[in-house]
Amino acid sequence: MSINYKHTLHNKNNMDKTFNYFESKKFNVNCITKNIWEISKDDIKFTIYAPFLVIDQDSVISKEISESKSNTNSYLKSKNYPHTDQLFLSSINDLDYSIDHIGFPCAIKPTQENNGRGVYCNINSREELLFFITQSSQYYSNGLILEKHVEGNDYRITIINNEFLFAVQRKPPTIIGDGENTITQLLDDQNKKLLNIKKKINVQELISIDDEFEYILKTKNLTTQSILSKNETLILKSISNMSVGGERIFIPKEDINKSVIEMCESLSKNLNLFSLGIDYITEDITKDPVISKDAIIEINYNPQVSDQYYFKSLDRMIERYECK
Repeated sequence: MSINYKHTLHNKNNMDKTFNYFESKKFNVNCITKNIWEISKDDIKFTIYAPFLVIDQDSVISKEISESKSNTNSYLKSKNYPHTDQLFLSSINDLDYSIDHIGFPCAIKPTQENNGRGVYCNINSREELLFFITQSSQYYSNGLILEKHVEGNDYRITIINNEFLFAVQRKPPTIIGDGENTITQLLDDQNKKLLNIKKKINVQELISIDDEFEYILKTKNLTTQSILSKNETLILKSISNMSVGGERIFIPKEDINKSVIEMCESLSKNLNLFSLGIDYITEDITKDPVISKDAIIEINYNPQVSDQYYFKSLDRMIERYECK
């Protein structure tokens, strides 16, 4: 028996948008549970996990692969996709062995987390590594992943129904000195800019003064009251996620090497996932992956997208079933 949507669904904003979208396309929406909806019209019938970009034909195995960073790395390696060296760090007693095999610079991350929680990159010494292991420890219980750091620009490439949808370059939270204002004042100004973005994109967060922030200042002999010289750049976090105050810049498709797009689309087909966000680091995204040093760091099923791309994704969802 279907459940009345009007009385049972929460998270009304996204749910309403999704429900109204299918109604506008003259589809019937049968709410089996709060999030599981059966969508039908004429000979078309499919099930989605609303309001997310997850469909009934998604591979369960591929979801498991994408939810584990170590499984992702093993899969990429087995299929000859560009990847980075990685070791599982089950105990601090394994640290020296792991450092010998991975080397510096390196990154540390939990096996299963999202939004960059517990991830620290570009670590250059054993002292730094020990500090960030302590920071990351709140996000893991069964060990960490030690990974070779990949130099280059950080991109999120979103694939929907095996086709490129959009790409963004992700930049770590940064302030630029003016020779007058303190780091605290520059940070306040930057957070005001991010607050305006947050009003439009709810995944955008402000830059917080946390242990990592203070550690970075300490390593550079700075305090929050220090004044940066004019045009001096200070990177405040080691990752580029919007969840820590990072920024994103949209990259036109024509500015991305064709082989990079083909590689990402082939990965989506192999995994059989309707929606896929691929975290890709490369020195130059305009070059063929064979030429430019690069690596796929993570794959994320059901990546976050803005309203503009969300409804384009729903259009592709319908097209997928209409074609069949």
